[in-house]
Amino acid sequence: MTVATKKIYHKWTAAEEELLLNEYDGSAESAEMLAKKLDINPEWVRRKANRLLNAEASDGVADNPSFFTVDDICYALGVPAHKVNTWISSGALRKERIPGGFVVTRQELKRFFLKFTGELEGWQPKPEILKDIIQSEIKND
Repeated sequence: MTVATKKIYHKWTAAEEELLLNEYDGSAESAEMLAKKLDINPEWVRRKANRLLNAEASDGVADNPSFFTVDDICYALGVPAHKVNTWISSGALRKERIPGGFVVTRQELKRFFLKFTGELEGWQPKPEILKDIIQSEIKND
């Protein structure tokens, strides 16, 4: 007798990673499309794509990532992790759950910056990253 097991891990091939880099645009639709092509969970697609995008950057944060971890936000804003976690737990900065943790979307970061500008006073944000996020387009603005 065999017991059916749920697949909880996917070993990524170089070809699959290349496909993610070329076709993933940060939208739920592209994650769904790629998940169907690869026969895996769409959340795994989103998570792996974000990691690949972040790994391409030389300075610790990708040139244009769709998702940010707490570490990415700390680097970009020059704030300690407890400050970012306070913003998240208070609801000022909304997170999106993914397998193994959570991320903050680019759109949510922009919304946070525009609504809570005063929260950055006294900290040393990276101006080039802040400018890039603020100038990015937000869906349903």
